[in-house]
Amino acid sequence: MPRWLRCGLRADLLNERVPQFFDSWRDSMTDLELRIENLERQLRRVMDELELLKLTASYGPSVDSVSSDITAELWTDDGVYDVPGLGRWAGREQLRGMLHQELHQTLVRNGCAHVISLPRITLQGDSAVGTCYSRLYQRSAVGMDVLRVSGNRWEFVRTPDGWRIKYRTVLAMDGSERPRELLGRSFRD
Repeated sequence: MPRWLRCGLRADLLNERVPQFFDSWRDSMTDLELRIENLERQLRRVMDELELLKLTASYGPSVDSVSSDITAELWTDDGVYDVPGLGRWAGREQLRGMLHQELHQTLVRNGCAHVISLPRITLQGDSAVGTCYSRLYQRSAVGMDVLRVSGNRWEFVRTPDGWRIKYRTVLAMDGSERPRELLGRSFRD
């Protein structure tokens, strides 16, 4: 008598139960694969957001240390930095040059800090938008004075070298509608 039959298993029941076991196992593997795929997607999103936060946080230290190459590399080759009333810089060469202009050099010589708040990020595949505030501080006789508070919109794209800024708009919080609209867009993106 075969050993499996001595254990009380009948061949007819074995034939019925084995396919059910494999069907159940296959269903749980599909469920496991879906869960892993979902976790990978969530991890990819978290890693993208972390890279965008690091990119945004790099701006202040790079401009305050006059690291023009590092600053320019934050943008795409054709990236634009638009600060109505102060200037518009398009392309990495102009972005490098921005740090050597008299206005920026005077700020740095006198002691300044470009401070960016934590951005609200909206990811859309290989593009993203970040919205936040920026503050420009200047050293004074009594400490640091706030020279400017602005609303910021950062438009990012994923490149082969990672995330880069495609377009950044900075609008002074001057009480007008335009900076409020810029900030409010972050809830519609």
